[in-house]
Amino acid sequence: MFKGDLERKACEMLLEEIVGQDCKIDLFLTDRHKGIRYDIRTKFPEIQHEFDIWHLSKSVMRRMKVFDKKYPDAYLWKTSINNHLWWSSKTCKEDGLLFTQKFRSRTGGRRQLGTTNSAQSTRRRDKNQRLFFLFGEKYEKKLCELGLTNHYNNEPNFSLYAKMVTALAFVPIEDIDNALLSLSENLPDDVQPILDWFEDNYVGRMNRRGNGRRQPLFHHEMWNVYNRTLNQQDRTNNHTEAVHRRLQAELGMDHPTIWKLIDVLRKVQANRDFYYEHLVAGHNPPVKLKMYRDADQRILTIVWDYYNRDVVEHLRGIVHNYQINL
Repeated sequence: MFKGDLERKACEMLLEEIVGQDCKIDLFLTDRHKGIRYDIRTKFPEIQHEFDIWHLSKSVMRRMKVFDKKYPDAYLWKTSINNHLWWSSKTCKEDGLLFTQKFRSRTGGRRQLGTTNSAQSTRRRDKNQRLFFLFGEKYEKKLCELGLTNHYNNEPNFSLYAKMVTALAFVPIEDIDNALLSLSENLPDDVQPILDWFEDNYVGRMNRRGNGRRQPLFHHEMWNVYNRTLNQQDRTNNHTEAVHRRLQAELGMDHPTIWKLIDVLRKVQANRDFYYEHLVAGHNPPVKLKMYRDADQRILTIVWDYYNRDVVEHLRGIVHNYQINL
């Protein structure tokens, strides 16, 4: 008759039996039982012990239940967080530190987190609520894939140089080649892979003959915001994302029926019509917070002064006015 922790004792007996028959165990998966973890680490150090991601997923979802009463909309995030957890486990290449960085980074993007467009649109908090929507998400994901998230979050100089790659969006299209060359000459070696990725996908790699560039995956006009900044136009799709959030909040589910969708669209449109009439009546739209207006003005000043500055100084000045949190 056994007493105490039967699960721990049974696991110990099983391993002793298998090892005693000269069987080699390459990998042993269990739940997050502290006693079993201790026994394997001390009595069977040659066995690689890992946790089953299913148990971790179950634990995370159970802990999220405490938010249901305090935050009625918390359920909208559950599936997204669970999907991101599984994606982080699948793509971490059996590296525990990389798994942690991926899960904490919120960089799974719409493909991995994606249950709705609205849930993911709030996952990044730039200082002035600006994200460069065509390559901002991919930029964060690339940092995570390269294992540079920890450097980005803890080393200010590295973060500054890494963000200067995104600031190329504020350079005139006709001067991108010169800006790219100048930046590459000033970047540290550990930031160079990010610039190479940017060049391959958004600028185009130089031809072998050196007389031109290959066609980039994304044309310059799709991500460059130099002219939009000068014209004081929106540089992002935040308005569209707000519509997605509003629609998802009204739906309250990921896969509604066509009739449910039609009813919600009618309700949302009625609210928008009311708001439109509010503006027609002479009321002003909500004013942007002062810190965001100030940041926009500083960026505009720097962009206006582009041809009077060194290009690297221009990029450095831009990145001081927004923050991309991983």
